[in-house]
Amino acid sequence: MNLTTPPNPNFDIRRLEDLMLNIKNEFKPIKHEFYAIELKLEGSGKTTHGPYVKNLSNPSIMIYTPFQIISWDINLDWKGYYIIFTKDFIAQSKLLNAVINEFDYFKIDKAIPFEIEKTEAYQLLSIFNSIEHENNNRELQSSKVIESQLIVLLNLVQRFYFKHINLKTNNAHSSKTVIFLKFQSLLNESFNNSNKANTHSPKYYADILAIHPNHLNAIIKQTSGYTAKSYINNYIIVLAKSRLIQTTLSIKEIAYQLHFKTPNSFSSFFKKHTHLTPNTFRKNNSL
Repeated sequence: MNLTTPPNPNFDIRRLEDLMLNIKNEFKPIKHEFYAIELKLEGSGKTTHGPYVKNLSNPSIMIYTPFQIISWDINLDWKGYYIIFTKDFIAQSKLLNAVINEFDYFKIDKAIPFEIEKTEAYQLLSIFNSIEHENNNRELQSSKVIESQLIVLLNLVQRFYFKHINLKTNNAHSSKTVIFLKFQSLLNESFNNSNKANTHSPKYYADILAIHPNHLNAIIKQTSGYTAKSYINNYIIVLAKSRLIQTTLSIKEIAYQLHFKTPNSFSSFFKKHTHLTPNTFRKNNSL
């Protein structure tokens, strides 16, 4: 793609008409690491999101979630919007960080493209228009307004998703995907309690899943592109950034919450992966 770089590397909103000028009608499968919602008002062609292949001629919603494999073969006549945001954008937002896991359609096995009614499409369009205005004009409190409007958008998409998607007939995920989803769930649960086990180790999760660590590593690498250890480390960094930005917890408290043995080991880990100390990162991102 030949697109201009957005002002915010972690958030962007664009019109599909502009996107059509900079993409090829056929795009080979790629794996990405962002979240996105795409509203197609007009246009035709085939899109592939993971195991789901759709020819959507009516107004439609496309859902993008990290590690999903996507491709398309379309006519360059699409009209509408897409909005894209990263894990770091979520980590920096108290509102999004608190609710993102409530949206089932962002799970890799449930990110199913679906058609909606015209009245529903125009209801979503008004929110996209408002977010675009805030993003382009950047007035006082624009960031907070964008976050609030984005949550309204995501909730409306969830409403239409449950209305139009029959999950029982779209249960197309493989056994490997099931293991990956269970691993993600375990990872989330492990850092939401005072677990004293070695939650930084892939072996901890492999033992719970009753598979060999090498098998778990192969599944995670195939699904996400990361080794199991790298995936866990990246997850810890996201949690650490969120706590540093959104809370007044001390470095010591964050270290123990994330199951490090000492604050120094947490600081060394954080600096290795971000090239900043936790204190420097917090100062750079303070309001």
